[in-house]
Amino acid sequence: MKQRSNPMHYAPLSVVIFSSATMAGDWVTLFDGTSLDGWRAAENPKAFTVKDETLVVNGERGHLFWSGEEDSDEQWDDFEFEAMVRTKPGANSGVFFHTMFQESGWPDVGYECQVNATHGDSIKTCSLYGIVNNNMPPHVDDDWVKLRIRVAGRHIQTSIDSQVVIDWWEPKDRKGSKRLSAGTFAIQAHDPKSIVEYKFIKARHLDSKDMTRAERLDVRLSTQEVPEKEWWNRMDHGPFVSCSTGYPMDYATANKGLNLFLKNGWVASFDTGLLRVGAVWQGGLDWDGVSYNGSHGGHPGAVGTPIYGSLEGPGWKVNGSWEDPRPSKPWGPLPADMARWGGLMRVGEESILNYTVGQARVLEHHGVEQSESGNVLVRTLEIFPAATPEIMQLRVADATRGQGIKVLSDGRGARVGDTRFAIRGSDASTFEVSGTSLVLSIDSTVDGPSGSIMLALAATRDDIKPSVLASAPPPNRLFTRMFSGSEPDPAMFPAIYPEEIVIQAKVADNGDETFVVDDIPVPFENPWNSYMRIGGFDFVDDDTAAVCTWNGDVWLVTGLREMGEIRWKRFASGLFETLGLAVRDGQIFVHGKDQITRLIDFNNDGEADLYDNFCNLVNTTPSFHDFAFDLQVDGEGNFWFGKAGPVRGGGRGFEDSLNEHHGTVIKVDKTGRDLEVFSTGLRAPNGIGISPDGQVVTAGDNEGTWVPHCKLHWMTPGSFQGVVPLAHRSETPSDYNKPLCWFPMSVDNSSGGQTWVTSSKWPWTGELLHLSYGQSSIYRVMKEEVNGQVQGGVFRVPVQLGSSAMRGRFHPADGQLWVCGLKGWQTNAARLAAFQRVRWTGRTPKNPTSIAAVEDGIKISFSVNLDRELAEDTGSWAVNCWDYVWGPMYGSPEVSALNPNLEQIELAKKKEIRVEEHDEMVVESATLLDDGKTVHLKLKNMQPVMQMHVQCDLESTDGDVIITDIWNTVHELGTN
Repeated sequence: MKQRSNPMHYAPLSVVIFSSATMAGDWVTLFDGTSLDGWRAAENPKAFTVKDETLVVNGERGHLFWSGEEDSDEQWDDFEFEAMVRTKPGANSGVFFHTMFQESGWPDVGYECQVNATHGDSIKTCSLYGIVNNNMPPHVDDDWVKLRIRVAGRHIQTSIDSQVVIDWWEPKDRKGSKRLSAGTFAIQAHDPKSIVEYKFIKARHLDSKDMTRAERLDVRLSTQEVPEKEWWNRMDHGPFVSCSTGYPMDYATANKGLNLFLKNGWVASFDTGLLRVGAVWQGGLDWDGVSYNGSHGGHPGAVGTPIYGSLEGPGWKVNGSWEDPRPSKPWGPLPADMARWGGLMRVGEESILNYTVGQARVLEHHGVEQSESGNVLVRTLEIFPAATPEIMQLRVADATRGQGIKVLSDGRGARVGDTRFAIRGSDASTFEVSGTSLVLSIDSTVDGPSGSIMLALAATRDDIKPSVLASAPPPNRLFTRMFSGSEPDPAMFPAIYPEEIVIQAKVADNGDETFVVDDIPVPFENPWNSYMRIGGFDFVDDDTAAVCTWNGDVWLVTGLREMGEIRWKRFASGLFETLGLAVRDGQIFVHGKDQITRLIDFNNDGEADLYDNFCNLVNTTPSFHDFAFDLQVDGEGNFWFGKAGPVRGGGRGFEDSLNEHHGTVIKVDKTGRDLEVFSTGLRAPNGIGISPDGQVVTAGDNEGTWVPHCKLHWMTPGSFQGVVPLAHRSETPSDYNKPLCWFPMSVDNSSGGQTWVTSSKWPWTGELLHLSYGQSSIYRVMKEEVNGQVQGGVFRVPVQLGSSAMRGRFHPADGQLWVCGLKGWQTNAARLAAFQRVRWTGRTPKNPTSIAAVEDGIKISFSVNLDRELAEDTGSWAVNCWDYVWGPMYGSPEVSALNPNLEQIELAKKKEIRVEEHDEMVVESATLLDDGKTVHLKLKNMQPVMQMHVQCDLESTDGDVIITDIWNTVHELGTN
């Protein structure tokens, strides 16, 4: 087709690639090879002829419009179109869609899918002409190829022989006639020299079952009368979401809630800590909480009235009582020898729960079925035999607020008007009412079909009056057919996020810089409206990273080796505020508030099929500040993470839900079956560091109650870091483990993690880097040890990041530092999130390398030889110092270290006051030592101080300018 101007040309940042087949309805034959019945020609009818069961298109400009049977002007909105096409050399044609009949000219409405292999027009086959252009022909002349066009919502795909060529989402704000709406098809005759042949032309309408989750979401949002404003309502969270979940009707909050989204808006909420059904209702979740609407006091809850649920306590018991045996109730999981949550298998849109009760393995499924009376909620259990006899009891439901429990086991069913439980299955099962609970007892040694039990409940909201229908036949096994022997059947795990997002990496020019930042653009615009705040990452191999988001996604990011075309693939979803991720032995582990989850892809389709509970021993509360931070692996395969304290809304003080895991750094055994607290007394350790030999554990912290300012902890086993309510000791501590250094607010007002330089392709091998979430900065740490006390300081690495600095890792192949971060609160981050590479250009960094506190001052070494005249000029240096006040208030003033005001300090322990009293430490002399790189500053009144700030303006012997700030802490003085 001839060139035409298009003022709405759209050059997308990202492209979505759809890689799997979809289902659709019945095909409608548009051309049967015998006639052009149903077609209507415009401008040049002679250009369209039928020969040998083929539509031959050749002649002056004209268009053949599909009008349907009896010229019904049939409308097509969401559809698939297919035709076999053969082009002759130099030929041009096209297929229009969402168009309408017009007497002459190029169609003004709709899009054109170009057909052109060798015509002079550079826009080739499968292009959306003038909108999204393809300049490489995907086929050759004289060969028959299958042309396919697919439209679902705003999603357009064109392909040749199943190879997707164009994959594009129309912008939501696109205007004009060249846009999606609905319409018909038209085939174009371009010119007398162009001969193009078509046959087997057909199309089919698509409905929601034929679409991907992303397309269904797009259609739902685009057809709303009142558009959703909040991102959490626009986001497709997946088939399930893990979060602390509240319910009405006195049903107990699930601290480790797993909400399964069923058909017709029904939600089954399962408590993975207690292995009970918390509640079942119709209406979704309200998405309250800090990771959604930013609330500092709530968490998600049921929208709607539950039709049944359970009270606080175990969902199962084995040969014992219903007493809650948890040592730290109500926060932790049940003891593993009693029952243990195993995880979730995602089977397409369905979820299979997996856990053990005693020695028996249990698989569970929740679904909605249709009956003559409406929806029926079905809970199906498959119980595998135990090695030794056990009587397992399942608490099916509890009555609240005076509701009654009534059991009818005569097989006749419930009376009209009663809410009905139908229970059918093992002859070795008995049913009873225990207090206000309906209880099912099962002999766990029974095998065979009787091991399956189905619980069906009519979906009404009357009082709970369960009826047991003991005579109904047992269901077929729904779960074991997924497996062949002990290995899962890959065919049972279809992808639900088949789209990939393709983005071009942005590689920076080296210029004259020592370090530059290369950017992997984050797909903030994606088919699921996933809110992309990256909280952790690790490398799966040298070409792929896995990243997690605060709202429970894990994505695979591929193309890192070449840093050209980058592909983002949604790998997992629905996890619980995931702020840490690590890869061990090629497997992805992600850390959420409820557990460390191992993600396994059975069929290598780029999506997790098994969400395996690696370790859920950590206590979880609904507190907004009960953050689970970071995930690191030591050399022995053990996992480490930080656990925040549950501060009150506004950040001051702590909630009553304190338990032994709050404010700690925790080590998890490499098997996942044991957990131990390594260090206590931290407020918000958003990031930790493990040295390569596993001997050193570090953490940052966040200013607040009992934390005067942010600081860098260098921890030892059992050490206490300063937050008294989080000490977890029988006696109140009067002192704390001194940090390596403190930070002024302008340096770090909210700490991230730490990363050891493990690469020989980056400077400072073997040294430590500290990341600042609040200041979006990276700092090189200089550590010394005097009289057994660790101390030191930091200087800033001169790079500008796109978002905060939360996690850092060195790439296994390119040896460069990679950093991720997000924008929540208390940060100067420019973007919502970033994933970037901090690349060393090869130039020698001109910076300090060490700092040492001595009796009469400090010694600072540099990486290059210094100009003596400037180094020994005291005017090239400035040193200031101050102290902070440790106490129960939020933060601390900056008080004089050299002339402390004791009255002011005592006042600061009682209430928040803000003063800045900095002392100048006069530089009496500066001496460049024999190595030419170290300067000894003699300081007046040298003494231990909590905060020192050293500034210098120097030059190297090569004339390079060295302007540096060092922020350090002095606990002990070494010898001169």
